[in-house]
Amino acid sequence: MRTKILMIAGLLFSGTILTAADQPNFSGTYTLDHGKSEFLSSKEDSRPAKADEIITLSVVQDTEKLEITRSENGRKTSSIFSMKSGVGVYSLRSGDSGNSKVQFKGKRLLLEAEVMMQPLQSGPRVPFLITERWELSPDSKTLTIHNEMVLKGGGIPGISSSYTYSRN
Repeated sequence: MRTKILMIAGLLFSGTILTAADQPNFSGTYTLDHGKSEFLSSKEDSRPAKADEIITLSVVQDTEKLEITRSENGRKTSSIFSMKSGVGVYSLRSGDSGNSKVQFKGKRLLLEAEVMMQPLQSGPRVPFLITERWELSPDSKTLTIHNEMVLKGGGIPGISSSYTYSRN
């Protein structure tokens, strides 16, 4: 009986190690590759990121937290998430922020946030849902982030973007 319990415990423990090993670690500093990145408002309307913008992404990931610092032309925003609960605060360069969650979906990292924003200067603040899907290349030198932003409840077309970063 004791042997069976030890075997089951060993199988459960080894499965945990394999699962954790399968999750990529996104820690590092990345620079936006302007030529490979696009901001899309629809499939018909795409434009490249502005080549004069210096955009970097610094990521610190450990078993406790995921911290993301975005720097655009010297202006920094930070988002931080608990890796245990998956809950965090997502911040935008506009100064807007909202509650969010983070989780692994296979080898991808999925960030989901609800942020109150004012899309029109004289308009009301309305809730937007933001989803980011992060993927590392097999050699871990390229980070691709697919971003979608939609008005909660619909009513207007969403905005999709694809950002490609090179690890420094």
